[in-house]
Amino acid sequence: MSQASFNIPNQPGASFRADVNTALQALATASAGPSAPPNPQANQLWADTAGQVLKIRDTTNAVWITLCALDEWVHAGIPQNARGENYILTLDDANRHIYHPGTDPTPRVFTIPSNSAVPFPVGTVIGLVNDAAAGTLTIAITSDSLLWSPSGATGTRTLAACGTASLLKVAATKWILTGTGVS
Repeated sequence: MSQASFNIPNQPGASFRADVNTALQALATASAGPSAPPNPQANQLWADTAGQVLKIRDTTNAVWITLCALDEWVHAGIPQNARGENYILTLDDANRHIYHPGTDPTPRVFTIPSNSAVPFPVGTVIGLVNDAAAGTLTIAITSDSLLWSPSGATGTRTLAACGTASLLKVAATKWILTGTGVS
């Protein structure tokens, strides 16, 4: 873990080599550290150890953009959140799938909260999986819009046992639902 300025001044050999080695170590560790690296460059990566997130500097070199949690970066699949109770989606569910397990035969309600309560970014995808042995799953929404594709019908929907669905946030207060077993 190291941070350094990548602007290395002209200087005598040993000092120059030490600064180059420090800069190379910073590159090798994605400038890991609890605060932003000095003299950031556009498109530079930073492993923010205080926030436990990987960030990239925007192309105008004005702000840091969070890419993902450090512990999610190596995950190759779609993380699962198993829920055997009524459940209101949270920001942690973004780009994950919510699994209603077959060990819970009780019908459940998964609710999409309003944008004002939980501001999911536009482009968020959430998968829903209702196991074959599970009870029906109601997909509810509070005050925002849920459109069922391809019909365009709005409002609460039901996901049958062995059904799968995807929620895609397309605007601040609009979600599109697609899937099999949706009615």
